[in-house]
Amino acid sequence: MGWLSASGKRGAAGANVSPPATISDLAERLVHLERMAAASRDGARPVYAYLGGGRAVTRTHRGHLLFIDTADLTIAPHLALSGVWERSTEDVVHRLLRPGDLAIEVGANMGYHTVAMAERIGPDGWLYTFEANRKLIPLLRASLAANGLSDRVTLVPKAALDRACKLLFEIDPTAVGGGHVLDADALLGDGTGPWGFAADRLGAATWLKTRRIWSGLNAGMREVVARRLGSEGTADAELGRWLAVDSVRVEAWSALVLRLGRALSAWERLPLAVRDRVGRAMGFDGAVGGGRLGGWLDLDPTGERWVVWGEQVEAVAASFDVLPESEEIVPVECVALDDIVLDTRPVALLRMDVEGVEPLVLHGARRILRNSPDIVIVAEWAVSMMKARSGDVAEHVRDLETQGFRFWRIAETGMLDPVGRETLMGLPLCDVVIARRDVA
Repeated sequence: MGWLSASGKRGAAGANVSPPATISDLAERLVHLERMAAASRDGARPVYAYLGGGRAVTRTHRGHLLFIDTADLTIAPHLALSGVWERSTEDVVHRLLRPGDLAIEVGANMGYHTVAMAERIGPDGWLYTFEANRKLIPLLRASLAANGLSDRVTLVPKAALDRACKLLFEIDPTAVGGGHVLDADALLGDGTGPWGFAADRLGAATWLKTRRIWSGLNAGMREVVARRLGSEGTADAELGRWLAVDSVRVEAWSALVLRLGRALSAWERLPLAVRDRVGRAMGFDGAVGGGRLGGWLDLDPTGERWVVWGEQVEAVAASFDVLPESEEIVPVECVALDDIVLDTRPVALLRMDVEGVEPLVLHGARRILRNSPDIVIVAEWAVSMMKARSGDVAEHVRDLETQGFRFWRIAETGMLDPVGRETLMGLPLCDVVIARRDVA
């Protein structure tokens, strides 16, 4: 079938990079990095070195060595160039923590706040840190070891939620801070609809990814896929019934859709001049634009134009190094904080940044909240994400208020501004402090 084939295999252009270095390999390079730090004449400039395998090491403004994922385009550039991330929140956490404290972090990411918190609580303190993105765990361990902090941190490679369960975790390699849990049962339904057979055969992770791309395809693209497979219908009910005949059809459909989605994503990253050349090479003489070119491709009843376009895009995208990293949906084990943090002493501080499931994390920490009257919670506050992933945000606020908690917004200056219930519900994305005592 050529490019748009059921196999979905890639050639040399899609070859994997070398496997990432082990923690031991990374640690062996620290001596050289320390020499680099000593040789640096600009004390304000952080040390940075690429280590291969998509990993680098930098130095934060507090002097901590931090191993980072270079595929990330959101946090890693800031850490590499300035050694700073979310400075106002970091300063607040530093002010509120004391040596010897017991602290919890949910959503460690690459460990910027983790190493700062572990340093702050000192050798007599203890930090429990949770991170569900399994690709970040080796980086976290390496950073803790490089800074001599491993002996005061329990690293839990799981997602913290309101209960022990197994869900799915979605990861975007270019935005590691956006990883979040997915409720597969809620997304898949009861399996009785037209897509039930496909969901069952592919498994939740592959099914969700395929279905998401399919839903975003226009009618012309869907028809091309259906024709290549031999189905005459593209509507959900028709295609669902056609796929339900056997698992081979399901797997072929998924492979086609995933590869088409990859090509479309790569196309959006190509410069306009390159996209124009691709169109002209195929015989399209109209103005560049996804809609016009897409419409011209749809005019071919055989679907061959789309096939040629896909081959061209994959070849050009590889040469421009814009083939996108695919989002991943992987199984993840979830735990409740009450089941993991079993220390009898009270928790001094809980920091959370978990993309909208903060209310569920607190539901799983009822015992901790009850036994820690002076606990301070520092959390990302994103009303839209919490509503989508945790339910009624107003009820969450009322629940915390009944437990005696009050709220402050962290300003860019690091100052704490008290906010009431109505203000909370209208806040844009920010970080907040939640405590029973006055912390301003």
